[in-house]
Amino acid sequence: MRKRSLSLLIVAACTTPPPDSPAVEAPDAGAITAAPPDAAPPSCADRTEEVVSWPASDARPAPQIAIAGGTIDLTYQYDLDRVRLDDHWLYSMPVSAASLVAAHACVVGARAGTRGPILCIDRDGARGIDPGDRAKPSLAADAGGGLHVAYVGDDGVWYAHRAAGGVWTRPEQVATGEAIDVSIAADSSGAPHLVYTILAGDGTRGLFAVDRAGDGWRTSFLDDDLPAIGARAIAIDGEDHLHVAYRRHERTLVYVERAPGGAWSPARVIAPDVATMDAAIAIGPGGPAVAHVTGSPSQVRVARRDAHGAWTRTIVGAVVPGTTAAIAVDDDDTAHVVFAEPRPDGPAQRLIHASVCAVD
Repeated sequence: MRKRSLSLLIVAACTTPPPDSPAVEAPDAGAITAAPPDAAPPSCADRTEEVVSWPASDARPAPQIAIAGGTIDLTYQYDLDRVRLDDHWLYSMPVSAASLVAAHACVVGARAGTRGPILCIDRDGARGIDPGDRAKPSLAADAGGGLHVAYVGDDGVWYAHRAAGGVWTRPEQVATGEAIDVSIAADSSGAPHLVYTILAGDGTRGLFAVDRAGDGWRTSFLDDDLPAIGARAIAIDGEDHLHVAYRRHERTLVYVERAPGGAWSPARVIAPDVATMDAAIAIGPGGPAVAHVTGSPSQVRVARRDAHGAWTRTIVGAVVPGTTAAIAVDDDDTAHVVFAEPRPDGPAQRLIHASVCAVD
């Protein structure tokens, strides 16, 4: 696979459903099953490589990864005030969060701590999406070349879209309330699907999923395990099945799925002892793969489901405590994981790209 690095340099940052939104049956939390055992690294050609290293032991790289057309793009923290794509500096402004698809990134300009305006960047430069104090952007691309971005503010969850060759739409409010995070994916028709957590609002709090329904949104309730719900992430496979992973209060990583037009599956624990409030999910030819960070020892692991429906976990490597990992899966069903690894020769760290072979 030809590798091209995209380095987006970022500053580390460490609702109620809309009216008239019919609810969809939630997964049965009582049906949660046990986590799978850890697996030894597969015997095929797993490998790791250093992308970059730096001396700051307290940096939080917050890496992102995307694969398209045999090309790997990466974002990570390194310099604090510039955005770089290949050899081109695109923007000069502190940023506090980022989300990536191939050759495109959406960031938060750090005007007010970890909040600020939403900007989307490609090789043609930066475009402003929302000038408010926003946070936690999540970016998705659809099969037609359109881009979809979702993000949060103190007043709820917001969404904007750009068709291929078009311009960004005016931001649209999806949900109200104190939203803490959101993740977005687009299906084969280009319709967006979001998962987000509402901590406080005028109505029900919890983890929700929303789907585009005509000019509005259809809302599903997933879980009310507050305030510990974290690590929410969504991905869509080639048959438009939705796959969601999130963390519950007992620090377990839970997985649910939904077929088009169907109900959400019972929740299943796929990993114990999830240390951070972030996880990442990607879909390959063999199914879902979820990257997460454990607490003791602090490691990056990948949970994957095989053709028989069983989940296994692979230990990828040691990770700097408090940091996160990102994952993408290529056409050969190899998982590509990026994370910050502590260096053994002093108070420093390095960004690692690891490839993890498919589960047999």
